[in-house]
Amino acid sequence: MKLKIIIPIAVILFLLGGYFLGKPLLLDSQEVAPSTSGEAPLSAYDIREAKTAETQEGNISAPDFASGILPSSEKSSFEASSFNQDSRVIKNASLTLKVEEGKVKSTQDRVQAIAQAKGGYVQSSQLYSGEDYVEAYVVIHVPESEFEMAIKELEELGEVLSRQISGKDVSQEYYDLEMDLKHWETERQAVLTLLDKAQTIDEIIKIRQFLEPIEREINQIKGHLQYLKAKTDFSSIEVSIREKGEEEKPSPSVWAKIGKVFLDSLTGILAFLAAAIPFLILALLICLLTWWIIKSLKKRVRAVPPPQ
Repeated sequence: MKLKIIIPIAVILFLLGGYFLGKPLLLDSQEVAPSTSGEAPLSAYDIREAKTAETQEGNISAPDFASGILPSSEKSSFEASSFNQDSRVIKNASLTLKVEEGKVKSTQDRVQAIAQAKGGYVQSSQLYSGEDYVEAYVVIHVPESEFEMAIKELEELGEVLSRQISGKDVSQEYYDLEMDLKHWETERQAVLTLLDKAQTIDEIIKIRQFLEPIEREINQIKGHLQYLKAKTDFSSIEVSIREKGEEEKPSPSVWAKIGKVFLDSLTGILAFLAAAIPFLILALLICLLTWWIIKSLKKRVRAVPPPQ
């Protein structure tokens, strides 16, 4: 009885062991089996192997774009070059000026003229006017080297009510992007070299699959670099201009505020009473009329003699 159970189990274990031990050997034999069609299949065409072979022959010299790692010599040269670059800082400023009455428009024109004289440009310019106010708002961009001088000249146009200056250093971010751009451009050149040497449609399709994400990455980096370059080459200055008005009155004391609240409350009560008086008079008349009718009925009841 025990043999009937042990023998099937032993056979199953023997078959499973033979399958798992023989599978690696089977795969190795399939990989090294020569192709009988005379043309290398798509799965056998490895771009990294082809690039390595070309590099050994001296035809191309490029980093491994599949691994995304630069050769140590190129990477070190990129890092060394970043120390020789100038700093890049995004600078912004905001000014609020108060000018004499009737000079808001002329001051607005002077702000625009300063921007153009410094080699900059005007991003936007608005003028607002009402019955008792005139205001202007101008946003200009000047070269980073003229930033401090432009602010000094703008402050001379009127009384400075507020002044805010901020800066953000993006030097490391900018040059990291430059390094990444050089890296991906080298990767792209390696892929293009392999694309020129491709002989079949399958090889071309496979190589282009590597090329598309590289092109997309290069375009994104170029766009970000262009944005940072524009922000650091030209600094932004926002200028608000307003007329001088009446001097501000001192804030009222606590007792003055309490008195004002009391007067406002009393005024509200009087207004309510003034609106409610007609209704109160009408209600009073109705009450008097009702009282008179009831009183008259009681007198008539009393005047009637009791029955005999």
